[in-house]
Amino acid sequence: MILNFVKMHGQGNDYLFFDLRGKLFPLLNLEKFARKISDRHFGVGSDGIVLILDDAKNDAFMRIFNADGSEAMMCGTALRCTTQLLHDNYPDKKEFSITTLSGTKFGEILENGEVKVNLGKATYIKEENFENRKFYLVDIGNPHAISFTDNLQPETAKNFGASAETHFSANIEFAEIVSKNEVTLQIWERGSGITLACGTGSAATVCAGITLGLLSNKVKLNLPGGNVTVERIGNDYFLIGSVTKVFSGGWEI
Repeated sequence: MILNFVKMHGQGNDYLFFDLRGKLFPLLNLEKFARKISDRHFGVGSDGIVLILDDAKNDAFMRIFNADGSEAMMCGTALRCTTQLLHDNYPDKKEFSITTLSGTKFGEILENGEVKVNLGKATYIKEENFENRKFYLVDIGNPHAISFTDNLQPETAKNFGASAETHFSANIEFAEIVSKNEVTLQIWERGSGITLACGTGSAATVCAGITLGLLSNKVKLNLPGGNVTVERIGNDYFLIGSVTKVFSGGWEI
């Protein structure tokens, strides 16, 4: 049996998308399947897989499995890519509602082709010191720990991300503030390690920065794989950026 997928990325944060709406999905160990197909040497290679399923209330139900097989509650990049895939199926429709393990989220195709998603509310939790760094803990449907630095080095996330993930059991971001409207970011994603982008991590960083009085309500984030914009409107955080289809393929099981 062949399972068809589309590989997509947002600023280099790449996933394999399986559109299973209206289809019977074979009984699989999804953790094992995600690890095998995400392997960059012996599989297709990705930061994880996304299952797009039928949903009784919304346009689709999105399930996300990281490259290590763990299931993620939410992912801003996956949400943007899923919104684009749904739009490809229904080109006359530009707004979509998508069920996630963190509740219902909303996506929109903008006139310039970028995808805007509402990540909902972000909750600033506390600050905590670890390895001589101050981290700010934020929940935005999944947990993040953000460390601001005045001198972000090329391998900061590589050197400190794994231990911070273990300590906080969270996604880790290292941020250098350029101005109140711009931040440079490195990401260590829980379950995937170094990634080139993270949508919820970008929004969590902006939440922490706003709480500390360091950032404005609209911020450009320079990620290793490209740029996104995060805007807070009311209590909600919106993520805006492009997504890219890489290729379609099939995996034999």
